[in-house]
Amino acid sequence: MAKRPAISPPAAAPTPKKRKRVSLAVKLDIIKRNESGQGPSEIGRALGLSASTVGTILKNAPRLKEVGESVTPTTATKLSRSRDCVMENMERLLSTWIEDCNQRNMPLCLKLIQEKALSLWKDLQEKQQPSEDTPQAAESFNASRGWFNRFKKRANLHNIKVTGEAASADLVAANAYPAQLQDIIEKGGYIAKQVFNIDETGLCWKRMPSRTYIAQEEKTAPGFKAAKDRLTLLLGGNAEGDVKLKPMLIYQSENPRALKGIAKNQLPVIWRCNKKKENKSRSKAWMTSYLFEDYVKGYFSNYAKKYCEENNLRNKVLLLVDNAPGHPEICKDWCENVEVQFLPPNTTSLIQPMDQGVIATFKAYYLRRTIQQLIKETDRDNKLSVQQYWKNFNIKKCLDNIRDAWEEVSPSTMNGVWKKIWPECIYGFKGFPQQSILTKEIVMLAQQAGFEEVDENDVTELLESHNEELTNEDLMELEQERAHEDDDDDDQEESVPPKPKQLTLKGVRRILDLLGQATAAMAEEDPNQDRVETINENISKNISCYNEIERNLKQQATQPSILAFFQKKNAATTNTGTAASPSTSTTTTAASPSTTDSTSSEGMDSSDEAGSDCSEEVNNPASNN
Repeated sequence: MAKRPAISPPAAAPTPKKRKRVSLAVKLDIIKRNESGQGPSEIGRALGLSASTVGTILKNAPRLKEVGESVTPTTATKLSRSRDCVMENMERLLSTWIEDCNQRNMPLCLKLIQEKALSLWKDLQEKQQPSEDTPQAAESFNASRGWFNRFKKRANLHNIKVTGEAASADLVAANAYPAQLQDIIEKGGYIAKQVFNIDETGLCWKRMPSRTYIAQEEKTAPGFKAAKDRLTLLLGGNAEGDVKLKPMLIYQSENPRALKGIAKNQLPVIWRCNKKKENKSRSKAWMTSYLFEDYVKGYFSNYAKKYCEENNLRNKVLLLVDNAPGHPEICKDWCENVEVQFLPPNTTSLIQPMDQGVIATFKAYYLRRTIQQLIKETDRDNKLSVQQYWKNFNIKKCLDNIRDAWEEVSPSTMNGVWKKIWPECIYGFKGFPQQSILTKEIVMLAQQAGFEEVDENDVTELLESHNEELTNEDLMELEQERAHEDDDDDDQEESVPPKPKQLTLKGVRRILDLLGQATAAMAEEDPNQDRVETINENISKNISCYNEIERNLKQQATQPSILAFFQKKNAATTNTGTAASPSTSTTTTAASPSTTDSTSSEGMDSSDEAGSDCSEEVNNPASNN
């Protein structure tokens, strides 16, 4: 009997492949590995992912980078969650407000942040215009603790210091620290020249007293920048008072139109911007740990080394900083020749040297310079109106005023601010510039410029307002201005970057000619010849650099280029080869001088812009050869 065929068991149903979710942190790691030279297959093997998955992630690299710099937490696996636009705007403005409070060392409590969030949400709800596409949001918002915890992750605020209640200045710690500092100085063997302090401050660089009509027009007239458009300045110096460090300026725009064609390393400040080139998210004009590291390692450490060598000192300095979020604890290990010490928390307003008079004096000088510049520009023959001048007041003019105001701060002021923290290092200090006298001078200048209603209280209020809290209206104005600045940056990045300005021989000679005309006019018009002679001596001494530049450019123009050498070589080879052909030797020999002459004339034409003397010198080597 035939065997019955065995019945094979039914095939098991295939197990569905489980979808593996990739977090944002892993995606950013993949992009970083690829930029370092690893291929998709190699990255996939290292992270346990397929090459196709890695390839898809790399295709979306620009968008993922943008998301990584925004408020999205790196643990997120879904990046397109739909949220109410009012909530998104509120959280973005709230992040700006919290950053601003941190920069001013203002302690925050949970209740204070919740109240600010509710206030922003209500104001944005009122300003939102409901439409069919974006109807008025019906959801309520109560700023709960759960929302705050989620907001901290979205805004990447892991470094935020939230206290149980708003803290005030710590008088006990401030009184005890001078003795602690003395122990540090004695142990390190430092003298006043080797002890430095740096601190950041906000500067509303285009703000005028509120009683001027300019301040009113800033809110209504088109084309006026927001009155509270801020930049951050890092100022510092040593206890001896003989050093004023080059300021670092942090601005929200990397390439303002006013600085087009100007090399950043030639500015009177160290220019920095928070926004990275590959990131299109909003930039902030505040100090970060990255920028602080750049300043300490890239500038301060090298400057301190050079300064110690020039003064025959040991290559070791002490740097005092506050415990702001932008000053990480790890900065103590950045430089071997820089010992970093942190001031006690909540003592900045009480004992930090730069906050004891240097910053306030600098801001008063800056305001005085700004009004002086306004008067100068509006008193010319082709004078502008005050409104036109203020509308054209750009960041380049701001930098000029920063340079002049910082130079005006005296060594006595730089030394005197250490009185509370290290009184032993003070010498010959007779007090700060009398604020009342400086304020009266600013009031007189403002009234001379046409601001008759400005008084001393208005000026004092303006000087103190640089560090006041941003209101909801201020936050919204700054958001609009920064969006406009970002658009300008994007336009400049897409276009061909402009070449930086360079001095030419023609330009240097024009400068020297104009100076010569000016000195001749003085000698002709001024009856006081002693005064004319003194001025001429000063001019000759100060323009010696232009004479040196002229000589260098002239020498470069007279040197034959490597191309001319090969042209002569080829011409000589051609003449040698044609000498063996009697039938063409005469023609070739006759043509050779014309070739040489044309080469010489080309060289003369190319340098003709620099002047006829230079052209003759360029022609001489060719004719001799």
